[in-house]
Amino acid sequence: MSEKQVEILENLKGGWDSLIRAKDVVSNILAVCDLARPTLENKGHGAYYFDYGAAELRVMLDKHDTDIYQASRILSLLSDKAMDLDSLLGDVTGKLGSSIDFLTASTEKGAPTHD
Repeated sequence: MSEKQVEILENLKGGWDSLIRAKDVVSNILAVCDLARPTLENKGHGAYYFDYGAAELRVMLDKHDTDIYQASRILSLLSDKAMDLDSLLGDVTGKLGSSIDFLTASTEKGAPTHD
């Protein structure tokens, strides 16, 4: 294996390791979204609401519901983007893996073709 191929292989392996870590982060993001979204969407009202008059309670509940809905929409968007990223990282991981296999095989068997 030439010096350049060794350098490329080291860079590819470093990229591979980074992608594996990134995929783990994406999995964690998806898990947090899956846990937080139902909690926000089904947030119950606390007992302290009984201390307010009807008009104050209505304003407070409207704001509370709006905040929860907006937070849930943000988490939905975050979840969608994380799934997109997960798909892209899977594609890149496969390509890096085949490149590493190509460079590794060239030292073992001669000069394979790269698909």
